[in-house]
Amino acid sequence: MIDLEHVSKEYKRGGPLALDDINLHVDDGEFVFLLGHSGAGKSTLLRCLSVLEKPTQGRVLLDGEDLAALSGEALRRARRKMGVVFQGYNLLMQKTVAENVAFPLKLEKGYHKQTVAARVQELLNLVGLADK
Repeated sequence: MIDLEHVSKEYKRGGPLALDDINLHVDDGEFVFLLGHSGAGKSTLLRCLSVLEKPTQGRVLLDGEDLAALSGEALRRARRKMGVVFQGYNLLMQKTVAENVAFPLKLEKGYHKQTVAARVQELLNLVGLADK
């Protein structure tokens, strides 16, 4: 479960807020899609969610644990519990949809081809992209 509690992000002290008092609850297994115009804060929210950037205010909790308080291996372990997909330019253009989904799964220690292939198929079916 992921909770954002009063998350705000300010890039320049005294400047406009990129995020202003965001509260969000995501249950385990739930998918959330962020849609909005360019500059609306979608990427900033995802960077704060994955603690690639720390929020100026508020907390990002994963299963009740404050991600901003973690570092090193503890933060890497926590990030493995969530999936964040950024805008399309982060996809590998030379790869298929399935290969892009499989890529992070193959980075896990001791991965098995059959396990990854089954998980990729499951995820693509779930979002209606199995034929892509």
